[in-house]
Amino acid sequence: MLFTAALIGLLTPLAAFAQAPYPNQTIKIIVPNPPGGLPDTITRIVSKRLQERLGQPVVVEKPARRELRHRPLRR
Repeated sequence: MLFTAALIGLLTPLAAFAQAPYPNQTIKIIVPNPPGGLPDTITRIVSKRLQERLGQPVVVEKPARRELRHRPLRR
């Protein structure tokens, strides 16, 4: 029993290395403000720096006006 507990304790940290690095896909930022405005400009500047730092593509999207009303919070 003690041997089993010790074995589980030694192998548990190895499970963390088996996961893919986060984030492992494209990051999408949705800006509901008009293009060229201050929120859009700041988001695009931040997205460039995020892309450099994280090494993942970062996309800034401006959804159509009708999509903003009925868009679910998560996909």
